[in-house]
Amino acid sequence: MDGFVARRSQQVSLLGNELDISFDALGLVVAPLLAIGLGKIHASYLALSVAYYIYQWGLQRRRNLGLPVHALPPNPLRRILAGFQMGFIAIVLWPLLNPALTTSAGIAFMLPVLFGFVADWWVVSGNIQPQALNRLEIFSGRFFQPGLRVLLVLLLFSVTKDSALLSLTGMTVDVFGLLLCTGLILLGFAGRLGALILIILLGWHYPSGAIDFKGYVLIFTASWILLLGTGRFSLWQWDDEWVTRYDGA
Repeated sequence: MDGFVARRSQQVSLLGNELDISFDALGLVVAPLLAIGLGKIHASYLALSVAYYIYQWGLQRRRNLGLPVHALPPNPLRRILAGFQMGFIAIVLWPLLNPALTTSAGIAFMLPVLFGFVADWWVVSGNIQPQALNRLEIFSGRFFQPGLRVLLVLLLFSVTKDSALLSLTGMTVDVFGLLLCTGLILLGFAGRLGALILIILLGWHYPSGAIDFKGYVLIFTASWILLLGTGRFSLWQWDDEWVTRYDGA
């Protein structure tokens, strides 16, 4: 709520911005340690926890050595991914969710953020031009994200015929939810919402120890659609507008 109140009351400050970033980064160290202790995520998630501090240390080291630090182009995806990490690490602590699935989803949620840190470092260190990030964003929206939608639907059709999701297809409400989220994702009609519904259904009903290779790919695909969106050929990308807005602005 702090950002909302600051923007609504016109009390936005550099100090508030720095404190917000610093405490979010600290929260992504403390909460994952708790989740790891409870067996809800893999210890590799700590790579994300320390990535921010390594990145800041690298920037300071370049300044100390007199090396150039190039400016990063604005990109709302950084804020979106950070926000999803905060939400994810809180939700995985819920006892209702299957640890086998939350562990896999944790890796899926972590990888795009780590890739973002690496890409940003290439830009600030001058190894690539900022335009490369723009080209990557265009490629993702035109090809990668629509491809994820098609892949997810094919995986759902295949996996629901296997024993891994028998418990998921055993209840009418879950079948309806499965069909609903599949349609939303395939059509790109609030596809992030569809991916969220799918992840929740899997988290409640995926049998422990029954996740095979196709199941892992399904979890990764749904997680990346939730993080990135549905891209081109989408009927209604309301969720993109929702996740990029600044409440209270």
